[in-house]
Amino acid sequence: QNRGRAQDDEVAGGGGGAAAHLSVNLLVIAVADGVLPARETQTKLLERLSRILRQGNKQQIASVWLAGEGLMKLSMRVFEASSLTAEAVSEYIRSYPDQRPAPFVVLARR
Repeated sequence: QNRGRAQDDEVAGGGGGAAAHLSVNLLVIAVADGVLPARETQTKLLERLSRILRQGNKQQIASVWLAGEGLMKLSMRVFEASSLTAEAVSEYIRSYPDQRPAPFVVLARR
């Protein structure tokens, strides 16, 4: 049993020591159908938010089954919560809380 334990330690972090963990807070959003109101949004903020909408990646697309709706594909983005992009998205959502449809939907914040 000691041998199996040493192998687990090596996989977890190497050298028989404890594995180190780094905590990171994330913001996970879904890109939705809403449009950014260009005339009301600051230019730099608008550029950053527009870039999020344009930059798609197949690895960030998930299929979700919704009762009564069927299969829905979500284009998701994940950001480190303190990044400039995450702060821009959060600021936009605070500024336009009632926009329907919204360009971004927060799925998780932690």
